[in-house]
Amino acid sequence: ATLPATRTPVARATVTPQVTGTPATSVTAPANCKHAAVLLADVTVQDGENIPRGSKFTKTWKFRNTGTCPWTGYKIAFASGDRMEAPDTAPVPSTQPKADVNVSVELTAPLSDGLYTGFYELRNAAGSVVPIGIEKTFWVKITVGNATLPTGQAPINPAPTTSGTLTSQ
Repeated sequence: ATLPATRTPVARATVTPQVTGTPATSVTAPANCKHAAVLLADVTVQDGENIPRGSKFTKTWKFRNTGTCPWTGYKIAFASGDRMEAPDTAPVPSTQPKADVNVSVELTAPLSDGLYTGFYELRNAAGSVVPIGIEKTFWVKITVGNATLPTGQAPINPAPTTSGTLTSQ
């Protein structure tokens, strides 16, 4: 049997994927590669920065992939502390070993004066926590309203030294 020569075409929807960060390339992780990171800087919102009550703000951290695995499918995840309307997770752009990446999360300052700290984890595609130097978490720490950090308190996010060991700034 043959089909008739005149056939009505079928409409097909097309979807254009939205790519953010570094476009993913065909990357195969080396066998037994190491997942590791170091926090290089608080890019926005320094520890103890005063944020007006109820204001939306973006917290951005700068990380270096110090492991041997490329970061594909990585996320940062809210772990504990003051949520500040943080999403459960936020994507990390694909990052090659020894490369740096900025990771951001949208937050909202609480309505009451005080000190607020939210703790986050870096997780690989399998959902396992990736160490940040010697730490398992990193954080955002803000003040709201008339609250201030105690005098003499150093920022709590560690920064790498040239040896790769973390120290407080």
